[in-house]
Amino acid sequence: MTRSTRRRAAAALVVLGLGCAAAGTASAQEQPATGAGPTRTWLALATGPVAETSAAVRASGASVVRELPGIGQVVLRADAAQVAALETTGTVRSITLDSTVHLSGAAYTPATDPGSPFNVSTAVGARAMWKAGFTGDGVDVAVIDSGVTPLPGGPRLVVGPDLSFDAQDPKNGRIDEYGHGTHLASIIAGEDTTSDARTSSATETGIAPDARVASIKVGDVNGGVDVSQVVAAIDWAVVNRSNHLNLRVINLSFGTDTTQPWQLDPLAFAAESASRKGVVVVAAAGNTGGVGLDDPAYDPSVLAVGATDPRGTTGPADDVVASYSSRGNGVRNPDLVAPGTGIVGLRVPGSVIDGETGAGGSRWLRGTGTSQAAAVVSGAAALLLQQRPSLTPDQLKAVLRASAAPIAGASAAEQGAGRLDLAKAMVTPVPASVPTAPAGTGLGSLDASRGSQVLVLDGVPLTGEKDVFGGAVTSAQLAAVASGQISPEALGAYATAFWTYTDGVQGAELSWGRLSLPAAFWSGTTAGTWSGRSWSGRSWSGRSWSGRSWSGRYWSDKLFQPAEGTAPAAASATTTAACSALPAWSAATAYNGGGSVTYGGRRWTARFWTQGNVPGDRSGVWGTGTSC
Repeated sequence: MTRSTRRRAAAALVVLGLGCAAAGTASAQEQPATGAGPTRTWLALATGPVAETSAAVRASGASVVRELPGIGQVVLRADAAQVAALETTGTVRSITLDSTVHLSGAAYTPATDPGSPFNVSTAVGARAMWKAGFTGDGVDVAVIDSGVTPLPGGPRLVVGPDLSFDAQDPKNGRIDEYGHGTHLASIIAGEDTTSDARTSSATETGIAPDARVASIKVGDVNGGVDVSQVVAAIDWAVVNRSNHLNLRVINLSFGTDTTQPWQLDPLAFAAESASRKGVVVVAAAGNTGGVGLDDPAYDPSVLAVGATDPRGTTGPADDVVASYSSRGNGVRNPDLVAPGTGIVGLRVPGSVIDGETGAGGSRWLRGTGTSQAAAVVSGAAALLLQQRPSLTPDQLKAVLRASAAPIAGASAAEQGAGRLDLAKAMVTPVPASVPTAPAGTGLGSLDASRGSQVLVLDGVPLTGEKDVFGGAVTSAQLAAVASGQISPEALGAYATAFWTYTDGVQGAELSWGRLSLPAAFWSGTTAGTWSGRSWSGRSWSGRSWSGRSWSGRYWSDKLFQPAEGTAPAAASATTTAACSALPAWSAATAYNGGGSVTYGGRRWTARFWTQGNVPGDRSGVWGTGTSC
């Protein structure tokens, strides 16, 4: 994370941390100070222990408002002279003036917003299951994502291992500075603690409010992750599914655009192996709007989820398959579809997504994509597994498919069996004949599993049959781990530390350890210089985030935007952008993430380094483009 990004994100965090609901509250006020200008609220980024920075603040004559040790920052009140003195102490990397929050003029009205937690849970029939006594209690859902930050209204939380690059930086480890995983976790199992949490339309309540979320962090502060980390995370979930847990569901709002057959793909095989060991793997279908599901959703053992668009209404009767939701090929289709357009969930104040969307003082963030649809179905799976604990993954899929409501005018390739309907699923028996998907081997290429999006550090891409350590990994080894033939420790890649309990995490019921990287990465850099590096490749299958293009992530979201304002009627809408000063795309030119070109009368912005990918192709590297 660059320093400028950290400053911008942190300022948003401070405003909420001090309780500023609107302009004019204490943290935004300027107070007079004799001889040195007004006293203001500042954010200091500590160079070392937060306590040392706080001591320096007090020594300068300023006052400490709040310490934020989890992210290495101090909120302080100081005048200009005190700030200048503090900057000479060597205890701060930067000092940034706090900002005032201004909420959008258009209000978020949860009672009438199709994407509110209240209306989403109503539309899919979750409230019918709550009324019958099924709320996900006793079921744990693994969220393999960018981490989960404990927030009011967030889920009951188990903090699993941190396998992300953030694990090298104590300030970033475990928490979700990107803002993706927390948003999805709240959709799955968030719940406010108020007495009216399950009856009021204005509260945060996920699909399975009494389920627990086991956070397995793989995405770093910028969303960066490699397929090898996701494979390791799936393995951890399977190995520890009964280790003080009842881990029955894995949520993968993740996908790559590999062209490798699912039978050979190592990532798909890891997901498939989890399913065969009794863990339901829910995966996002993808957001290209074209034919072909993302990896691992294209594996038939996985529960593949597409997205619906509510067309501006709260009831599901007029829902359509969202234009961005990836279609099947007639052989492997999405298993079903669920709400994915304009879904409101918790935002992480100060996260990267939060800073880029300008969500302001609201606690909410609106996300669109098959990421959100997968989270809805993961919550649904938890409800059914509380009701019928003996269901196998194949049986649960069969019940959901048998009870799904077909969408008029949509093909099976678009909608699978239809729209999620938990009220009907609750009373649908397991079909007499439940098909079992054929088994893959996982003996293909790890590099091919990455598809077109790869991590790049200092211009060096992570390619070939190697993991993030730079160590050689064969598909046969990965397949042996996934199938339980050998232990993951035998690979020598992922340390055994995160298979045991370690230090506690605030807001968590259990916690495990962190990834420990060796001295050298594939580019030859050292662990000591890791913190603060900027990654240009990211592995989430996101497309655009509130109109801004990012270096490609594999997260399956199409866009994020503030909850305030009108929910998107059609997530595929584009905006006009000036193109006269931009170069035309050329197959011979290499483009870095953030570079823009024109092609086919549209403006395109690269999400990560690319050469030869045609704007608009299935790789998603150029996003969806905007009209010139």
